[in-house]
Amino acid sequence: MSYGAIGEVKTTRGKVHEYLGMKLDYTVSGQVSINIVNYVKLMLVGFEGHLPKASRVTSPWNENFFKVQKQSPLLTQPCAELFRTVVAHCLFLTKQARPDIAPAIAYLTTRVRAPNQDKWDKLVRVMLFLRQTESEVLTLRADGTGNL
Repeated sequence: MSYGAIGEVKTTRGKVHEYLGMKLDYTVSGQVSINIVNYVKLMLVGFEGHLPKASRVTSPWNENFFKVQKQSPLLTQPCAELFRTVVAHCLFLTKQARPDIAPAIAYLTTRVRAPNQDKWDKLVRVMLFLRQTESEVLTLRADGTGNL
């Protein structure tokens, strides 16, 4: 069976499935692990030239992250396009398997119209955090309480 010009529809059976770049692993009863590590690695490869080599951060944001600095200079067109692209990739990542960066990405998605140097620096911080935690996998478990 073929699905338009995309190609043949693939089916899998078993406890491990790949879907939209995610590996869904149901091998442990009562839990699912969502592995999107390869997606994060691809994002980092495309952004690597913009990351300081030895920098480390403890979280994707800090106390100044959500403060607006209007005096910061606007980004050049190529940097603004890269900013928008990376923020969009991070938004997908957040919704699929990395809710730990959600507050930072929610803020940055409101700043894509006219990104400035301050917003770029904040995106670099998020990407540094992703570089440090690129191998993290989201695991969801059921414990019988009904709480998420």
